[in-house]
Amino acid sequence: MLLGSVGLYVVERNQNEAITSFGDALWWAVTTTTTVGYGDIYPKTGEGRLIAVFLMLTGIGVIGIFTATIASLFMAQDEETEFDRVQRRLDVIEGQLNRLLERERR
Repeated sequence: MLLGSVGLYVVERNQNEAITSFGDALWWAVTTTTTVGYGDIYPKTGEGRLIAVFLMLTGIGVIGIFTATIASLFMAQDEETEFDRVQRRLDVIEGQLNRLLERERR
């Protein structure tokens, strides 16, 4: 975000009336990276738009990785619980089979 802010500030500070300070560029980078994009500040030059595309893709990637990590933590907990349930059921079935085999031998 900082690199995007610096890049946008350097490229657009004299060509974009919405970017009058580094703070404006930083605000734009934060809203763009988090995919909020209020529309109050937007790039007008080709270079600024390329920076925007990079920040958008980065933001989507970071948010995707974060949510996938959280989801995988929940799934790992469920898988362990499911494994334990299956193991208990297999133990019961094995016990029943052993009892049936014992009856057959008698």
